[in-house]
Order: sequence, then C-alpha cells, then structure tokens
Amino acid sequence: MKVARQKRLLFRKASRTQCPITFQLAKAHQRSLKAAIHVEHQRYTTRLAEKATENPKVFWYYVNSLRSSRYRPSFNIHGKLVDRPAEVSDLFAEQFSSIYVQAPADDSELFEKFSPQALSSAISKIKPSPIPGPDGMAPTFFRLLAPQVLVSLCTLFQSLLDHGTVPASWIRGLVTPVHKGKSKPSNDPKNYRPISIMSVMCRTFERVLNSQLLHFLERRKFFPASQLGIRHDRSSDTALATVNQIVSHNLDNRAETDLIQLDLSIAFDTINIFLLLDKAKESGIRGCLLRWLANILIGRSQSVSRLNVVNASAAEGHVIQSLTKAS
Repeated sequence: MKVARQKRLLFRKASRTQCPITFQLAKAHQRSLKAAIHVEHQRYTTRLAEKATENPKVFWYYVNSLRSSRYRPSFNIHGKLVDRPAEVSDLFAEQFSSIYVQAPADDSELFEKFSPQALSSAISKIKPSPIPGPDGMAPTFFRLLAPQVLVSLCTLFQSLLDHGTVPASWIRGLVTPVHKGKSKPSNDPKNYRPISIMSVMCRTFERVLNSQLLHFLERRKFFPASQLGIRHDRSSDTALATVNQIVSHNLDNRAETDLIQLDLSIAFDTINIFLLLDKAKESGIRGCLLRWLANILIGRSQSVSRLNVVNASAAEGHVIQSLTKAS
C-alpha cells in the first residue's frame, strides 16, 4: 500500500512539474509495485496448492473465481427475454419437471448387515465441504462426527433399510443448473442438467448400498460381458483403452474401422422410475430393499434457488444413480 501511494504521488508530481527525473522515478516505483504484487501472488498460489492437497475444493473455488462472469444470464423463452432471478429459478424448476416421464405405479436376503468397516470406508470417501445439504448437515462436519457414533449409525441405517424407510430430508435436493456444453446455446434451459446437492447421510448410506448392489448384480451376471463403466476393474478408462487398442491394431493392419458414438445424455434425464423398479425386481431385488429403492426414487423433490418442487426421476447427485445408468 505504501509503495502504491508513493507511485501515485510521484506520477502526480511528474505530471504537474513535467520533470523527466520524477517521471523516471515514478516508473521505477511502478515496476517495483508490479514485482511485489507478482511475488505475493506466487506466494498465495503456493499456499493455495498446499491447502488443495487436503481440500481440493479450495483449488476449484480459486479456478471458478477466475472464470466467473459478472453479467446476469438471460434466457430466451418463446421470444421473451427472461433475466430476473425469481423468474429464472421458476423457469428451471418448470424445465426440470417437464422432462421426466410418468408411468403407472406396481424377499431377498441379498444385503449384508451394515458393518462399521463398510460404513468407515464409505465415510472416508466423503469430500470435505462446508456447504450443508437439505438436512442442514455439512459433509465436513459429518465426516468428523461419524467415526464417534459409528455403531449408532450402523443401527440407524440398518433400521431404515429393514423398514424400507427414507427420511424426508433424504428425498429433497438443492439443484444447481449445469450447462451440458458441446456448443449448445446457454440461453435455453433445455441445455442444462439438474445437479442435486443431497443429504450427506443419504449419500453415505447409498455408497454402502451401491457397493453391495453391484456385487449382487455381478454374481447374478446381470451385466453383459462387454459393458464397461461403474463396474469394478471395468471403468470408462478401460473402455477408452479398449477402443484405442482396437483402432491401433486395425490401423497397423490396414483394416477398416467403423466407430459409432451415441449421445445418451438426455436419455439419463428421462429414466422412467417405475420401469427401473420393475427391472430391479426382475434382477432378484425384493422385499425391504426394493421398498427402500422405491421410496428414495418416488416422491422426491428438488428446489432451484427458491423452493420450487420438481417431480424428479433419478436426478444426478445420488450415489445410487450410477446403477440407473447401467440399467
């Protein structure tokens, strides 16, 4: 601050007196100020990088601050420009509600009891965040608290599963509209996907459930051998490596290669819950687990900025959503 003040005073004096020496001195102070700012910024980014190793969100906060736009987005709806926050939130709520397909509504012992080991593993995967979900519980706080009440959490989660019960706060989501990209117009709500901030307790519960469901479906040979993604040792990286190997082999042997790519991003937004539950039943999922899945998927609500209820299908944000995509 002192160097900046001296620089301003010197430039004013140089402008007033038209003295070349004073002007050169002012420019020297300006160079010193820029150098000091550069050094201080380097120190700041170094400290930021150190903090990011423990909390990656610090890094993304910094990146988003550099990318953030200060203009208010507007949307063109039937030739009318909409830019007021309240109208925009209502617009997104209406859009997200309209894309879901409605259909008429319809005991297995596949799930092991909740164990402290499985729950501890799920808790360790919680990403630190001070932002609370619909239940008011922040992930950072829950991650610190949960190990102290692990046995009680196991009992609570097991009781919820045994009775097929889902707490009201678990079926509410706070929606952030995220643009689907791919050069699609940003002023059309149809080009946004609803990403939900869900209850961290629900996500922990689902993480344990998701792991066991995948194991059960693998045992039942539910997935085709060629399906890659969400499966253990068969991730999307495996798919890319496989395609790369096939294409490289064909190029080396001068063989013709045809590659067909399908964009199913919109299809994931329109998953029919009732058909999904029927498929779960056909795969051998029964009893309390099927009831729990039905309760977590049916009757959920989401809010966009303000509390606008949206009838939702398998909204993004749930851990269990990966299975809906595989189905």
